[in-house]
Amino acid sequence: MSLRRGGGWLRLLAWWAVARAMTLPARELGGLIDERTRWLTWAFLGTFGVVGWIAGTWLREETVPGDRRRTRGMRTLVLGPAALLSLVAAVLWVAGDTDRAHVVLVGWVAWVGGWDVAFAAVPGTWGRPVGASVTDPEEGDAR
Repeated sequence: MSLRRGGGWLRLLAWWAVARAMTLPARELGGLIDERTRWLTWAFLGTFGVVGWIAGTWLREETVPGDRRRTRGMRTLVLGPAALLSLVAAVLWVAGDTDRAHVVLVGWVAWVGGWDVAFAAVPGTWGRPVGASVTDPEEGDAR
């Protein structure tokens, strides 16, 4: 296994560990309200992770490295949702609703995780550089 492939698998496992760690506080909750919070945590993790994955895959496959559209897309896909979700989490935190603030932060981490896995970890597991297409046969398969 090449160093690049090993790094891609480590990056993928690291995001799995981060997602697992983000859901741990929801497991210790009890009661009906906390059960809803637990389900919301898992729903946000799955939904934002998948949407981040789709956005990262689209950006990786539809743009070329060094293109302005890729740079602008990366900036928009990461900073836009980060600013919005951080603002929502801060408002919830100030309002005293820390459980829902945690759920929103789980969604943000899942978004970034899904995006990063699609854009960096998956090409790495194929032995290709960050942002390289995994479907383009002209780039060669480094397996």
